[in-house]
Amino acid sequence: MSYPARTWFFAPLLVMLSVTTQAAELGDPDRRLSTGGYIRAMAVSPDGKYLASWDLDNSIVQVWSTADWKPVVRIKLPKGEPIRLKFLGDGRLFTGLLKAKRLQFWSVPDGKKVFDEPIVDPFRIIMLAETGESLASYHKGNVRVRNLKTNHTWDTTVGRFNGFRFTPDGKYLNVVGYLTLRVYDAKTGKELSRFKSEHRNGMRGLRTTPDGKTFFYHMVRSLYVVNYPTGRTKREIHAGGTILKLAIARNASQFAAFVFFDNKGSIQMGDWRNGKLTHHVPLSRDPADIRLGNDARWLAVTQSRAVLIWNLPK
Repeated sequence: MSYPARTWFFAPLLVMLSVTTQAAELGDPDRRLSTGGYIRAMAVSPDGKYLASWDLDNSIVQVWSTADWKPVVRIKLPKGEPIRLKFLGDGRLFTGLLKAKRLQFWSVPDGKKVFDEPIVDPFRIIMLAETGESLASYHKGNVRVRNLKTNHTWDTTVGRFNGFRFTPDGKYLNVVGYLTLRVYDAKTGKELSRFKSEHRNGMRGLRTTPDGKTFFYHMVRSLYVVNYPTGRTKREIHAGGTILKLAIARNASQFAAFVFFDNKGSIQMGDWRNGKLTHHVPLSRDPADIRLGNDARWLAVTQSRAVLIWNLPK
């Protein structure tokens, strides 16, 4: 798809949702996965066959089969090393070592290291494209994108920075400011579009569909579903509390969000196309990460030293 250069203002369509009247509560989890330590992050492979979990205490990444939830391979990392965890489109697993400043790719399911190179650019935050070709870094108000094959770089200065994310095809980089979303050509650095929100609470949690035609972000109590290239907000889904985490199913129209309200937490799940809330799971603490299976057949939630799995109704 192509991105014509233009600026859009979001115009919301509000859908109010009630947890207690419209969503069925899921019971106890169907599985509990553990490697003994605090689970800090997770990643789902593009084909949906694997879930990877990062155990911070034991410095390991464990890959699980989503078919039967049995362990597949364990990758040992340097002790105390914070990482970025991501599956690439070809099935390789990416671990970005933030202290050691190294990029590592691992083959799955055999767990062999197939790439290990230093991160040459200064950074506070990094993001790798799913293609494995481009690395974005943020440092002191500046975003830099480096092509790992050609070593070509481009830079842009941004204002207030809330995060960035490549589209799944790696062609575009979306950079989130406080109230602005900028779309860049990932190869040339040309700014193609700029979205401005009429709300004043700050954009968070940017996600996109695999085709890049739909954007998601959240502001405090609402999830926004935005169409590109029209720039129209298809839907504003009011969660009834502050949204702290967001997951979007890769091949389905389901979302999951961790919402905090009245000193209580809950995972709320629904369909972003029609705004209908379908299920919710009460939680005793804020999860470090939440993930949905690619076809929304399961939900994974980190709770301290475990990954809790719920099988979701079709």
